[in-house]
Amino acid sequence: MKLHYLLYTVFSGLALAGQAAAQNIIVNWGGDSVSTSTSLNGFSAQKSVSKVNVNPGSRAGRLTKSKTDTISKDTIVGIPFSETNQLSPTTGYTGQRFYGGLSSGVINPAGKSATIDRAQITNLGSKDVLDFRYALNNTNHDSHLAVYFNKDDFLAGGANNKVSIDTNSSLSIRFNSNTSTQVSNDGELRWIVREAGQWWISAANSAGQLNIRSHNDAGGSNGIHNQTTYTSTAAAGQLTYWAPYNPLTGGGLLNMNWEPTFSSPYAIAKASNPFVPKTFSDITAVGFYLEGDHFSTNVFQFQVESITFSTLVVPEPGTIALLGLTGFFGLQCYLRRKPAKSNKTNESGEIAEGESEVANVPA
Repeated sequence: MKLHYLLYTVFSGLALAGQAAAQNIIVNWGGDSVSTSTSLNGFSAQKSVSKVNVNPGSRAGRLTKSKTDTISKDTIVGIPFSETNQLSPTTGYTGQRFYGGLSSGVINPAGKSATIDRAQITNLGSKDVLDFRYALNNTNHDSHLAVYFNKDDFLAGGANNKVSIDTNSSLSIRFNSNTSTQVSNDGELRWIVREAGQWWISAANSAGQLNIRSHNDAGGSNGIHNQTTYTSTAAAGQLTYWAPYNPLTGGGLLNMNWEPTFSSPYAIAKASNPFVPKTFSDITAVGFYLEGDHFSTNVFQFQVESITFSTLVVPEPGTIALLGLTGFFGLQCYLRRKPAKSNKTNESGEIAEGESEVANVPA
């Protein structure tokens, strides 16, 4: 018999173990998940924090033109960021479960209703969307959404094995209709990841620039557009730079806002740039962060149609050992087989020299 066939048989199990470490789609959110539009969990019981300053000078005037606001009379309202309470609907919803929180900061609401208008999964047939809208006009406000998927809900083996980011990893988001005209002025999208209990937030490059900028802020050409998918890849270096992110502090509302000091054009000032090259070998959560900073005449609204995370799933050592046994048992099965005559024999019926013991075995 030919040596390479024996080697193929012996190592087939190890090959399967290698295949188990290939790229897998562990987050694949989207599609038909509700039969009627359903509010996010916690929407009906929004929390608020008052007497805060959502527009301090450290924000470099992103919310208003003033860079000297020192008065703490503002309000933050929303669903606090949580690692225990899911954000996705708890009933009437069949999609992949997700967690996180959402908030809006309102400058001096002056008796206005400081509640978020809409945070729901909107039923659009086969393409339901994550729909978030805040329309407190006639006063300045900003809005933030942080959505993530827990390891327990990872697909393709990610729930039971280590998930890492390698050179082939990618994160994608697709926006639906109410986006490019609504997410205007200042705005951004970044990716968030948790490993060993620490949250991290992404930058597109070493300057800390956004992974995706809003439509108007990017000059209307490269920003968020309707019916468009945006993908960040490790191969392009867009999943290389990360900074610590602590959304749980301040009760899950105060520090959900990610607000570094920017210099033009939307790069982090070198003296305060927190982004560093970061690798991940055991991710326990992954998602996105979306922010919109607005003047009084704007409405913050967007619809996300799909979220996809494709990355490496690395089997645990015990799994690899189990898969490796395939080769061993393959060899045992081979050794126990009765030799089958080939089509070529000598006159005594013995297998001719140079021919295979196993009939029809591929070379």
